[in-house]
Amino acid sequence: YEANKSRTYPVPLARLYRGFSDKRNRAKWLPGVDLTIRTATKDKSMRITWPDGTSVVVGFLSKGSGKTSVQVQHGKLPDKAAADKVKTFWGERLGALAEVLA
Repeated sequence: YEANKSRTYPVPLARLYRGFSDKRNRAKWLPGVDLTIRTATKDKSMRITWPDGTSVVVGFLSKGSGKTSVQVQHGKLPDKAAADKVKTFWGERLGALAEVLA
């Protein structure tokens, strides 16, 4: 199973990417999560191993000047209940990221 969540922010691409790639920035909106970034293409995408061993793929897309979207795909989940829980989690965390970026 997998869960997908996306959001658009009124910030430049590089700033949104740093929100994910920089450990200190990430800790502000994703506290207590010790994830591993397996691969990353600057300002484009990253593949992450979540602490429970599941997989997260994050994609970034510029929507013009000062507007960027991010899509999170969290996979290798055990069942639909876990997927629903993770989708809610990402919705909350992307909301927290909006506050950090503001």
